[in-house]
Amino acid sequence: MTRSHSKSRSRRQKQVPQKTNSSSFAARLFEPTAIDGLVFFRVMFGLLLFWEVVRYFANGWINAVYIAPKFHFTYLGWSWVQPLPGTGMYAVFAGIGFAALGVMVGFRYRISCTILWLLLSYVFLIERAVYLNHFYLVCLLSFLMIFVPAHRAFSVDSRRSPELRSHSVPRWALGLLQAQIAIPYIYGGIAKMQPDWLHGLPMQIWMQRMEHIREFIPAFGEEWLALVFSYGGLVFDLLVVPALFWRRTRMAAFLVATLFHLTNATMFQIGIFPWLMICADTLFFPSDWPTRLRERFAKNKSATDHQQKPKPAQSPVGFPPSRRVIVALSIWFAVQLLVPFRHFLYPGDVNWTEEGLEFSWRMMLNDKSAAMQLTFLDPTTGRYGSLQPQAMMNQRQMDRMSQIPALLEDYCVHITRELEAEGWRNLQIRAFVLCSLNGRKPQLLVDPDANLARTTRQWGHREWIVPLVEPRQDPPWLVPPSKWPETLDLESYRTNVRSQSKSR
Repeated sequence: MTRSHSKSRSRRQKQVPQKTNSSSFAARLFEPTAIDGLVFFRVMFGLLLFWEVVRYFANGWINAVYIAPKFHFTYLGWSWVQPLPGTGMYAVFAGIGFAALGVMVGFRYRISCTILWLLLSYVFLIERAVYLNHFYLVCLLSFLMIFVPAHRAFSVDSRRSPELRSHSVPRWALGLLQAQIAIPYIYGGIAKMQPDWLHGLPMQIWMQRMEHIREFIPAFGEEWLALVFSYGGLVFDLLVVPALFWRRTRMAAFLVATLFHLTNATMFQIGIFPWLMICADTLFFPSDWPTRLRERFAKNKSATDHQQKPKPAQSPVGFPPSRRVIVALSIWFAVQLLVPFRHFLYPGDVNWTEEGLEFSWRMMLNDKSAAMQLTFLDPTTGRYGSLQPQAMMNQRQMDRMSQIPALLEDYCVHITRELEAEGWRNLQIRAFVLCSLNGRKPQLLVDPDANLARTTRQWGHREWIVPLVEPRQDPPWLVPPSKWPETLDLESYRTNVRSQSKSR
């Protein structure tokens, strides 16, 4: 009897499914968590984007960036995305502003989020020359907010539809935004682990240019202080996310992060990004932190009132698990984690070639200055001349085209089509581009003998990019491009490239 009973008990134990770590993690994704922190972020996200739209109108950037230029650099595969004619772009930015307000107050929340994401993405895709990591982050966040139910409390929607109200959301909604905010920090820190940054470049160059700060801090721009800022930024990016997650270091990490972003706002003109990140860092606090803060600082609060105050309803069983949500989250973060490493598919220094640099969170690592001359020739007729791209683009576009080979390629493809439509045949376009990276002496960025009229827009490596060979300079070489003809033997650059090409 004892043996039989023991066998049956052993059999029953084997039949009981064991709880695995993966199933535990999946179950935690659907546990209820307070909505308060998400509501705060929703309000601030909408408010900051509305303020950014106001800045675009006030500073004339809509016309300068999207209307006045006759040519726009587009992303490969998205050349069909062009600005609306007439005053259409003003209407687009007005739509962004109204959608941002809708997100802020929670009015038709999901519709507002969708319109915000579509319009922001449209503006983002129009002009590649103004690519900014924080603009890319805003597009990602506006997309994710469509699915995050941050409108179930303190919103117009929840007032109009009481059945929508909820004091809790599934944990994945908060974790989704936390992880998306963590990625720029961590990948930004990884990107800083490269020789130039560890030598204080380009931080030292930028600090030396900030005369408004050097008037009050004479040491600002000296090498030792640039190294402090550089290593401090690297350590901050790598450690701030774990420190924000850990309860014991969370407040200290938040204060350091706030100081870090306020310093960036003072040193660099990067719009709403510092303020957005400060608000986003609050997502790492306990999800009910606004309620706790309100209760802590409430005045003349009686014990009776406290007892009568309704407590947030928390579901003891959590939200129904969804395999679709788990699959969607897995795919989203697989893409987010892999895309930033795609620059390893290209040869050469990514800071020089900028192939695979976009969407990789390689922030504030480059200081480039360049000088460019473009010429065209029809060998059949002997007609030749200089191209004047400034007639169809603004100075920002000109500067970026001289520094980024992919943009130069885009322009050459465009102008070749235009000239061939005018009757040019066997067209040849050559570029003489000198570029300085992080205080190095200028060197050729593009092979001056390459015929860029025959190039096509491509995903692969551009063989006509000249590899970076100039060493770092100590101190940095800071001669402005306008004085390069006086200080450099320009003809020697062409000669050296030709001799190197023959040797290869």
